[in-house]
Amino acid sequence: MAPKGFTLLEMIFVVMVITIVGTMTFINVADQREAERWELTRARLVLLRNAMVGDEGAIDNSGQRTNFGFHGDIGRLPASLQELVTNVNALPAFSHTTTANVVRGWRGPYLTEMTTQSWDYDKDAWGVALTYNQTKEPPEVASGGSDKTLSGTVTAGYGRDIVVKFPHEHTSGTVSGFVLDGAKELSSQAVRLRYPVAGVL
Repeated sequence: MAPKGFTLLEMIFVVMVITIVGTMTFINVADQREAERWELTRARLVLLRNAMVGDEGAIDNSGQRTNFGFHGDIGRLPASLQELVTNVNALPAFSHTTTANVVRGWRGPYLTEMTTQSWDYDKDAWGVALTYNQTKEPPEVASGGSDKTLSGTVTAGYGRDIVVKFPHEHTSGTVSGFVLDGAKELSSQAVRLRYPVAGVL
């Protein structure tokens, strides 16, 4: 008796199973890749926000915040993302005024984490330019996600927009308190606050 071979129907069935398993594996790998790109872009946007307005979690041993970013040094948000990497507008160099105990001036680059990892600070993980709008209320930096289009609407999946906003509490503050002369509280005293505007007091 001659050995029995595969029938055409059995061969078609095997090819179909291999195709289905291969397609499912490809879809799973592609979906995982999109998830990684989405999370990487979101992390990059947070780094950009920290470079612009400082890292609120950077606290020294005495409990004082130590990182105020570009805005804290210059007194405004950057005009472009490039201003975080190079001093394109010839802002004053960083200095410390001991009489007023104020630090001011450009002390960049502010994106050391990004520039040392050799990726474009102004692009998302898909290689598309980020959108930075400092005039919007509140200011924001955004990516269109995997569909590479800013839709302005909430969509599902990795095509949804990735947006990091800069609320007012990141770019302004309230000062309150009282003036003491020794242990005695003084009433009706004027206090002058100094802060940098375009890097100058």
